[in-house]
Amino acid sequence: MNKRVVSYILGMCMLITCANAALLGRYVLEGSHCAGFDFLNAHQALWYNELQCTYPDKLNITWVTPRVFMTVSSVRRKKSCPPSVRVYKITSEQGGRLLLANYWTGWGKPGKPVIEVYQRLVK
Repeated sequence: MNKRVVSYILGMCMLITCANAALLGRYVLEGSHCAGFDFLNAHQALWYNELQCTYPDKLNITWVTPRVFMTVSSVRRKKSCPPSVRVYKITSEQGGRLLLANYWTGWGKPGKPVIEVYQRLVK
């Protein structure tokens, strides 16, 4: 491999690590009681549903770019169903407020990404 390619790959890995380091901790969806993410580390998160706050979904995170990540459910509910996959773009993160663009990955006509606002939960 040429040195430029290796340097670029290493640089992207460092950028991704730096970008997702800021996402550690719990972020609650604006207007909800408990729905939101708990970023455990750069590659794992929990998703809390509003109706089942005590039973979070376990997610694996893959970073596509320093600002774009996808989540994949790590628990298989049915053998005949694929895992839930979501793609998010960090549009803003400052002062404990996180704005994510949620891109549709399911069946049907994809629309514009939904902007979701999260607030960092301080324990």
